[in-house]
Amino acid sequence: MANNTPIFKKGDKRDTSNYRPVSLTCIVSKILERIIRDNLIDHFRRNHLLSGKQYGFLTGRSTTIQLIRVMEDWTQCLDRGSAVDVVYMDFMKAFDKVPHSHLIQKLKCLGVNMQTVNWIHDFLTGRTQLVKYQNNISSAISVISSVPQGTVIGPVAFLTYINDLPDEVASKVYLFADDTKMYREIINTMDCQQLQSDIDSLEIWSRKWQLQFHPDKCIR
Repeated sequence: MANNTPIFKKGDKRDTSNYRPVSLTCIVSKILERIIRDNLIDHFRRNHLLSGKQYGFLTGRSTTIQLIRVMEDWTQCLDRGSAVDVVYMDFMKAFDKVPHSHLIQKLKCLGVNMQTVNWIHDFLTGRTQLVKYQNNISSAISVISSVPQGTVIGPVAFLTYINDLPDEVASKVYLFADDTKMYREIINTMDCQQLQSDIDSLEIWSRKWQLQFHPDKCIR
């Protein structure tokens, strides 16, 4: 059972969707999670399994490095006299929507040993949570999806889930956790058509893996 504490992000404080649900769990669990997390990252890096386009929750891949690489690409395009079309996409409640069965499927495909896969499965299933706010406590409910925010294993589990997204498109993509930035140099109408095709491909990916894009946070 996790104590779910709502952390305000931004916007109207009266809107419950503007709060991030952070799960507070016990220290013993976090210690074991850290061991599992470190071994997962080591497995992914030794076998070159992590996408080079992901910059969230990874040592040595900062937002500054991503920004420098993107700005270099854009500057080269502008120096050639081309335009650059950029699409920013954001998933709706991404961490809370990850289906456990799909995550386990992806871990297996990445060659994670079954002992670890079974441990993560057990860690995610059978969970309950309640919300604590000031002196008020809600009744407990079952958690049927999500990688819990506030846990140690949560971020790397989410990176695993979204790792193959850049492979779905021909345009350039950079990720920071669930924030997606896709862009393409525009020379002719075929480039515009390809960018639209890539947007459609990401929409197909989102439906297949049950992570819905937030229409109010996707801009071009």
